[in-house]
Amino acid sequence: MAGVTQEDRATEKLFSGLLCRCKSTVQADIGKLSGELFRRVDTEGQSIEVAAEALGLGTRDARTLLFMFRKRMASALVGSISAAHPARGPRPN
Repeated sequence: MAGVTQEDRATEKLFSGLLCRCKSTVQADIGKLSGELFRRVDTEGQSIEVAAEALGLGTRDARTLLFMFRKRMASALVGSISAAHPARGPRPN
């Protein structure tokens, strides 16, 4: 890929690792079906209608599952980043 720096690749690798770890944690929490739905829609780019049909879900149920998965995924990602890089505030005297 032209224009991709070593720093870009390192950032992509870091984010990919966090995403995989968080996905596993969230998937264990709210189910494999929602993880599969997330993979199909957000990773592979399938429409929610196509993914829902393939998984035997109604579109409304799929939207709900995907919303819940994304919300937990966002929380897990923030938690992972926060744990790795604690907030730096003023130093005590």
